[in-house]
This record gives sequence, structure tokens and C-alpha cells, in this order.
Amino acid sequence: MPEYKPPTNAFYSEVAIPMYINPFKIIGHGGQILIDITAESGCQYIWVDIKRKVVEIWGRESSLPTAIAKVRRLIHKILAKTLKVPDEYYELPNRIRDILTVYSWKSCGVIMYEIVGPPIECLNFFKILQDKYPGTIVSRRTNGGIIASV
Repeated sequence: MPEYKPPTNAFYSEVAIPMYINPFKIIGHGGQILIDITAESGCQYIWVDIKRKVVEIWGRESSLPTAIAKVRRLIHKILAKTLKVPDEYYELPNRIRDILTVYSWKSCGVIMYEIVGPPIECLNFFKILQDKYPGTIVSRRTNGGIIASV
């Protein structure tokens, strides 16, 4: 594994990795996925903190939104292979879809949703679920996401 050397003169952001994703799937063989996202977005440095389950992104302020959107699209691509991305997600505007990660699964007859992203947008999506499914319950996760059950 390469040495952790983030730049000291850059803006910083992070993207939470949902609990059902193995962080190594985001890294890719030899780190190639992150190398490609770094080059395509124009950011300076991307690192996956496996213990905290977050993708750290460093670079010019203007490069961060592109890198964040690319990481979120990658997460959705990985999730779509194993879990269901709910229809309500596709009804959101593109600008919101680029900053939220949402997927669902069924457990003991209950539909569960995990919503990861900026807290205000997570709560807004939760309100959409509450309007559609009265009685929806929520609990917070440590990395800022929400798990809701319907």
C-alpha cells in the first residue's frame, strides 16, 4: 500500500462509503480507479481511509465537486450490482443525485434504506420517504448517513 501523503496546500472533502461496500472495490487493482478519477477531475490527491470508510479528496476548490460526483457514481455502480437503488433516487434532480448515495434492501420483511451524503440532503430525501411511506423510522450513522426503515 502506498504511503499516505496528502497535500498541505489544498482544499479537502470526503465521501462516506456505505456499509455494504468493500472499500477495496473503490480503490481498484493497483489503485487505478482512484488514479483515473484524480486525473479526470483535476484534483491533487484521493485516498481511501479504510478504517473510517471514507474517500478523502484533496485539490483546488473547483476540482472537488467533479471528483465527489465521480466517486458517488462509482459507489452507485458498485451498489447496483448487489443492492437496489430505489426509484425515489432517480426522481431527484441530477445535482442532488451527484451528492447523495442511496440504496435499499429488504430485511425480515422491512425495506431498509441507507442514505449517505450532506446531512441536509439526507434529511430531505428522508422526508420524501416519510411522505410516500408514513411511519418511516430513521436512525443516524456515525459517518453522517441515515438508515431508514419502511
